[in-house]
Amino acid sequence: ALVADLPGKTHEEQLAGAGQLAAWYLEEVLTPRSVLAISWGSGVAQAVSAMSQLSHLQVDVVHMIGSVGSIASVIDGPELARRLSAKLGGSYHYLHAPLFLNSSITRDGLMEQPTIVEALQHARAAQVALVGVGTTAPGASSFLRAGHMTEEQVAELRDQGIVGETAGWHFDMQGNADFSINQRVIALPLHDLKRIPEVVAVAGGRAKTRSVVGGLRGGHVKGLA
Repeated sequence: ALVADLPGKTHEEQLAGAGQLAAWYLEEVLTPRSVLAISWGSGVAQAVSAMSQLSHLQVDVVHMIGSVGSIASVIDGPELARRLSAKLGGSYHYLHAPLFLNSSITRDGLMEQPTIVEALQHARAAQVALVGVGTTAPGASSFLRAGHMTEEQVAELRDQGIVGETAGWHFDMQGNADFSINQRVIALPLHDLKRIPEVVAVAGGRAKTRSVVGGLRGGHVKGLA
């Protein structure tokens, strides 16, 4: 883990420090003509902003989760994939679907669509993934801020034992992701995420402590800034 010790700083400043550490790490591990899969969130956005211009690498960037919507467009996966690919000199690939569906039946049908199948195939080819770590702590959920969930819905997740989320998938303190909300998600499956050699997560603040522990225990993330 790379730790930015910034006592007395605001949450935004702490997250910017974590994003800078993640960017430095990515600049070390990315190789020419490789593929990077990206999720969404404030921490991921900070890492993208901190990345240097490395056009010579010609790294392709793949959006590996469905879109969270226009309310959070500046930290949504499609915009971050576009911005990062511009810095890395490669192309970008979108996953043209919402992150959450109303039912598992609808989700299963969409997962068979050729454009979604193709996007996820690109993501599976990634050597590096950049993800955020979300939390269900009161008032701290990114999905709450993005307008995707109400405080009552986040509280329901807490009641189920869910502590965090990464790359669209919710999990408990042990890393278990066997929850009904995950049956409505369009994203690169967790077993495929685990196969990516470098999975770098960006997280900041004490509210993320339990979610970081769950993500590490479940093997959903391998590196942490």
